[in-house]
Amino acid sequence: MNNAKSNVGRKSAGVFQHPEFLILHAFQRLGDGPELATIPVVRLPASTSIAEIGLTLRQMLTAYQVNTSTLFDWKAARAQFLQATGFRSWRALEGPAKMCWIEEIGDRIIFTPLRNGGTRGPKKGFQPFGAAEISVPARATDVELGKALLSALSQAQ
Repeated sequence: MNNAKSNVGRKSAGVFQHPEFLILHAFQRLGDGPELATIPVVRLPASTSIAEIGLTLRQMLTAYQVNTSTLFDWKAARAQFLQATGFRSWRALEGPAKMCWIEEIGDRIIFTPLRNGGTRGPKKGFQPFGAAEISVPARATDVELGKALLSALSQAQ
């Protein structure tokens, strides 16, 4: 996630899009440091209604957390997240996926389409690539949230 933005009053979530389903998840911030994908994780079939997608997204933003533990176990947290997605490897999860970040900042929810840079090299992982962010009011309906998310994913690479 983008660590340059203020963390006050901020929540974030993410979504992986595969051909047959979406995987929505919460993020957790480690104190004032980085964020990582965390549980809860919800896997929705591609046939899920736009309203249900929006509702699930809202639930993932609500599940955002800040972890202030000095004994944080990165390896265990990553393994727990991967297991919750239903995949056995990061390559299987990320390889064919599109992704976007979702941030609730103040009274706006912002969707950032990402580019899948693969698993190796200087551009590995999911990164912003200059696609326009999509922003909706935090009070948007579940249908509006679902539409914004699907629109951001259509721009992701």
